[in-house]
Amino acid sequence: MKMMRELAAGIGAVLLGAAWTLLICTVPPMPAQSTGAIALSSVADLTGDGSTHAVAASGTARWVVVLAATSNTANVRVGDSTVSSTRGASILPGGSFMFPAMPSAPKMNTADQYYSLSGVYYYAAVGDKVSVVWGK
Repeated sequence: MKMMRELAAGIGAVLLGAAWTLLICTVPPMPAQSTGAIALSSVADLTGDGSTHAVAASGTARWVVVLAATSNTANVRVGDSTVSSTRGASILPGGSFMFPAMPSAPKMNTADQYYSLSGVYYYAAVGDKVSVVWGK
């Protein structure tokens, strides 16, 4: 009887060890990906006039890239509606700024997974050029 209990305990320990090894060595499943490709969009180069403007009047994007022309005379600024010549993220001539990609989150409200292009602003000096590209 004692031998049977020891054998059962040994088998249980082996099974528990195997289950634990399987648990920690198993690659977790990848989250489901949406189908389709990201559609790229852009607008014609924007010419600065020394005031703040929205990137677009409407629309949404998962990510946004703002580029300052190399020929610009001043830094371009990006951010919210309060962007000015001294406020917002600064982009040197020839540089760029990327609003990072919004992750897909199945339990998150769809509208909260995108940047509103009417809420992304830029400021550029008179005559300076700004290029904008976004993906959705």
